[in-house]
Amino acid sequence: MISPRDAAKKNDELHAEQFAAAEKAIDRALSQDYSTGHSVTVCSSRIKVPYQLRSKLINRYRQAGWDVKHTLDQGDGDFYTFKA
Repeated sequence: MISPRDAAKKNDELHAEQFAAAEKAIDRALSQDYSTGHSVTVCSSRIKVPYQLRSKLINRYRQAGWDVKHTLDQGDGDFYTFKA
């Protein structure tokens, strides 16, 4: 029987490559589009990370000093907003 902790670890391992690609896409967008006092919006389509790992991704950027908001919008599409 698998414990919740082991299940989460296996899920992380399974999606590690997607997670790394998502971080790379976010880092690229931030380094290209950020200027002091302004936010950067990144479409979820550029960040292909499973919903199970969204909170982990958001928390990593929050720990790095970003205020991150994930918005679900059926009309315009989902997006992340990053602000320092």
